[in-house]
Amino acid sequence: MIQLTDAPRVVLVLPNMMAWRNCMETPLIELLARQDALNIAVLSIFKEDQQHILELGASNLKWAHVHQPLENATLQPPLLSFKEKLRQFGYGFLNCLFSRQAGFGNLVFRFNHIHRFATHQFLVHLPPARKTREAQAGNYVDSHLGQPFPDSERLLWLLYRFYYSTWQRNSPQVEAFFEQFRPHLVVISHVQNPTIKPYVVAATKRGIPILGMIGSWDQATTKGPLCPGIVRYIVQTPIMRRELITYHNVPESKIEVAGWPQMDIYKKPGIIQPRERFLQFLGIPAENKILLFAANSSRLGAHEPGIMQYISRNSQTDAYGYPCTLIIRPHPRDAEWQARFSQMHDPPNVIVLPAEKGRLDFLANLLAHADITLASSGSIALDSAALDTPVINIGFDGDLETDYYNSSLRFCETDHYVNVIKSGGVRLVKSYQELDEAIIAYLKDPALDSAGRERLRQEQLEPFDGRASERILNWIVEEAYRAYSPHQPKT
Repeated sequence: MIQLTDAPRVVLVLPNMMAWRNCMETPLIELLARQDALNIAVLSIFKEDQQHILELGASNLKWAHVHQPLENATLQPPLLSFKEKLRQFGYGFLNCLFSRQAGFGNLVFRFNHIHRFATHQFLVHLPPARKTREAQAGNYVDSHLGQPFPDSERLLWLLYRFYYSTWQRNSPQVEAFFEQFRPHLVVISHVQNPTIKPYVVAATKRGIPILGMIGSWDQATTKGPLCPGIVRYIVQTPIMRRELITYHNVPESKIEVAGWPQMDIYKKPGIIQPRERFLQFLGIPAENKILLFAANSSRLGAHEPGIMQYISRNSQTDAYGYPCTLIIRPHPRDAEWQARFSQMHDPPNVIVLPAEKGRLDFLANLLAHADITLASSGSIALDSAALDTPVINIGFDGDLETDYYNSSLRFCETDHYVNVIKSGGVRLVKSYQELDEAIIAYLKDPALDSAGRERLRQEQLEPFDGRASERILNWIVEEAYRAYSPHQPKT
């Protein structure tokens, strides 16, 4: 644990991969390591983060696991008054009685159902096995979750208050951690996640403010209600700010727009290598055009291997008018990437990269030197637009036969992604013929749709100046000192 000094103490909670990426894969973690005036506990899901933080050499920064922040501690049960015991018994009884209705998934389902979000509306039509898989991604769409009275806003907020109630017997690990570390501020990098509940409850009981980060552009319209206790909200785009105001009733004065911290690297001087050197590193002839296929995991990309094979066959027969190399970049969390793609690896015609997290410098060069990025949907379209690389979105299912609710096209019509399509900054193709036409058009004239890509950058990336992480750091410092000041003795 961090040695306590006369300075603000901050807990940074990174409850899942997306939250982890927004801190550990961006300049933010290094900026925090330089803040000697703050004591910071970083709580994440990966044990290897401890070594990374040690390598930063910052005495003010220590790591703990988010599920067990006091791993080796021997915990004694707290002494409770009769009233507290009675309240906890009542909460436990009600929780057992209404465990399905009052669970986190139920809150998410009800919130999304009441707002009639497009993503929710089509996910509820998926078969049961797909719904179970969606729940693992934080999309709770089993219709049993919304019973009874799924349209009742009053019932939603009663269940919400019950879920985050401070009567409950909270995690002994988290309670002991708060007693030992005594934080002034809690920063949560994903405020719509079941993992954060014990931290929210512990902070609320002690009157500790929460700085909330909405970690991804789809969360406001997919992941349910925001946790309570947030005094300041950090979002990435003006559109996300509008969604918090419209759907979550957040006052505009409490919302800060930071930009995308993971895109700060795109503005770093010298990060983009000369094209010939980068292609030589990959073993690709300098004259080849690069078709980068940014794949989804099998959950959303079952149709993609067949389309990749089609592109590969066409590119090897010069159907696109230029010698081409297809680079397949698996989703960083795709554990099945080798089984799905490795048989296609055939350098220099087809190069299959490994699924890996990190290496944003490599991704920056990959996108900058690609002639076209192809993807079913996803934030990779924004990364590509940031570097002015043309984007083709796959809106058909190749050789697979699927219904509308299982189709790849449906994911291009979600609440957050429809704004990308409307910008005119990407080409949405709905057949093999349209795919071929779009590839040929972009290879012939890369400036096509450049005005749309500029519009996409204005709507989805601004402020895009390489300083998003710096802005987030400044807001953390500001809120930490604001919370710290009342605890100082009067002079």
